[in-house]
Amino acid sequence: MLAHTPKRRQWEPLSELDLQGSINLGNFADSIFAIGRSRVAPDLRYLKQIKVRTGRPEYGADRVPDFPAW
Repeated sequence: MLAHTPKRRQWEPLSELDLQGSINLGNFADSIFAIGRSRVAPDLRYLKQIKVRTGRPEYGADRVPDFPAW
């Protein structure tokens, strides 16, 4: 499934609540990843795991990989 976020405050961390219709969509997902714009450099994007139903998050707030925007 692919979804987008409504307008949000760019300085706040991405969370499950930022997902459009998050209450319904989040209930069906075992894992949710988000792509966000980096505050460090505008041409970078980051990948963050914002929900994990079982196990530990691999890419949570303490381990966020970043990539050049394409």
